Amino acid sequence: MSLSRCGALGMLIWMAACSGGSAGPVSGLEVPELEGSEPGAPEPAALLEVVPEPSLEGMEPEVREVLRAASQSLTQLSSERIASGGEEDARRLAEIYGQNGLLYHGFGLEGAAAMCYRNASRLNPMEPKWLYLSAILSQGHRDLEAAAGLFGQVLGLDPAHVPSLLRSAEVFRLQGRADEAEARFQRILDDPTLSAHPGARPYALWGLAKLANAQGKAERVVELLRSAISQQPEADALFHALASAHRRLGDREQAAEASSKAGAQAARFEDPWSELIRPAEGATAQLLLGNAQLRVGNPQAALSYHRRAHRLNPQDPAAARALALTLEELGQTAESLELYAEAGRLSAANPLYLYDWARAAMKAGTAPEQVAPELERALAAAPDFLNGHLLLATCRTRMGEVEAAMESLQRALELSPGEPRATVALAGLWARRAHQSLSDGDVASTLQFLKKAVELAPTEVSLRLDLGSVLMSSGAFKDAAEHLQAALASDPRGDLAREIRLKLVEALLFSGRAEDGGAILMAWLERPGPSVAVLTLAAQWLAVGPETLRDERRAAQLAQQGFETQATPEGAETMALVLSAAGDFATAILWQERLVEQIQSLQADGRTLRRLERNLKRYRDGRRGLAPWQVSEPAEKDPADHQP
Repeated sequence: MSLSRCGALGMLIWMAACSGGSAGPVSGLEVPELEGSEPGAPEPAALLEVVPEPSLEGMEPEVREVLRAASQSLTQLSSERIASGGEEDARRLAEIYGQNGLLYHGFGLEGAAAMCYRNASRLNPMEPKWLYLSAILSQGHRDLEAAAGLFGQVLGLDPAHVPSLLRSAEVFRLQGRADEAEARFQRILDDPTLSAHPGARPYALWGLAKLANAQGKAERVVELLRSAISQQPEADALFHALASAHRRLGDREQAAEASSKAGAQAARFEDPWSELIRPAEGATAQLLLGNAQLRVGNPQAALSYHRRAHRLNPQDPAAARALALTLEELGQTAESLELYAEAGRLSAANPLYLYDWARAAMKAGTAPEQVAPELERALAAAPDFLNGHLLLATCRTRMGEVEAAMESLQRALELSPGEPRATVALAGLWARRAHQSLSDGDVASTLQFLKKAVELAPTEVSLRLDLGSVLMSSGAFKDAAEHLQAALASDPRGDLAREIRLKLVEALLFSGRAEDGGAILMAWLERPGPSVAVLTLAAQWLAVGPETLRDERRAAQLAQQGFETQATPEGAETMALVLSAAGDFATAILWQERLVEQIQSLQADGRTLRRLERNLKRYRDGRRGLAPWQVSEPAEKDPADHQP
């Protein structure tokens, strides 16, 4: 669709997308009354400025159409009554004004931009971005007092905002407030966190050099400029000041050498908010409209806008990235990967572009061995990039580098404690190590690793189930029951609930809480289609459980049903147990003798064999057997009953 056909409609879609809603009317947004509101609350609509339509003379038709649609929308917003309705609506309206301010600012309509930024700040006083952009406008107009005040407001919201620190220091210098300027530049250099901001250190050194130059300290100027140039050699404009300082010192040869290297590129620092102002005329309009279409789920319409934005401004990494996002959404993977890589080349210092390529490449099935080095490059440039660490962990996991993947996830959690993606992934890797340890026969390490996994993801039922199962196999039935009960509480109707309940019954029975386990078991029997494991346990419970609850006839029925469904050693043991409870010791002995022979031939673990032989002796003595989860009756003194 061409701009001439979409015009105001495209802008309204964009504005609605910015506000987080649909493309419907925005006049229903509400702003709270000022009276009685808390500090920092948005101001009422009555205090919003009416943004007049700016002069569009001399602009290309596409740009005029976009800007005129924006102006008409703002006029409608300003003229309609906006009733009180809450901070969230105010923030959305603030975003609309702010985005229009960016649009005006990018095309040089700075008066309209300033009004939009002021309205955005009134509606959302806790958002520093619009204050910062207003300060840039004031600084550009040499209204230094206003700029200093606005930068101060930004720093009140974010004291470590490096671009505001640097720009406000420069404003102080221009105001003649040398001590304050020097203190702010020096703060950047002294604080490792602040000086790590890309370009902050050379820019601060340049600022100190300008202050030293005004004080006639030529040697200090040379020292500071050489340090700045060594850290940002592309800033060739600094050689002009360096040559001047050498001349003051009488170093003609060095002055001449510096002059020969002088250029137009000043020292620069990374300034993401100011980069939102893109005076690329038609390209900017196309980029914004394409983004709007993408936000509302219309990638096919976004494609034509983004292709034109990229064609008009091929050196803009944002245009390349936007086109790549749209192509990826449409499934055109190969071209999108090329464009992500192109965006990375155009903005090598921005780790986001490397990350974009890596993320899309992983999604497209590129080998993690190819992706990981690009992510490592991105993280070398931005070590605090959370998503980069998370994606690198995924790469390393797929490469089988579990320890390295865990290091990446630990770093992510250092940056964002409790980050759910990192905690779940790290818990999964601890579980993976636990399963490996279990296959190696190292039960102690298995338990250690599973406990760490559960600590990270306590509501992950599969981890609780695994831990409960391993605890049961190691004889820690009480602890197992606690974890299984927690798992069941987290997801009582999930896919694993049936298995968890069965394990829980076993854990309760073995831990001495037989009546609790039996109650769950009996309730479960009432449900249709009980499993063989349930039938077996229930038969044992009814045969040799508490005397007041015994039901030998039903126990026999359940044992027979379970064994006929699936003949297992556990089923055979239960058949013998039920027969002994009914007084048929001769038949119980036959079942138990065959079972003992079978277990001996399989060379099963000694504890199982000793338990079976213990019950065989009881049957020969004419005594009721004991279930695997039972201890012997206290009155009996048979040593065989008390073997481990």
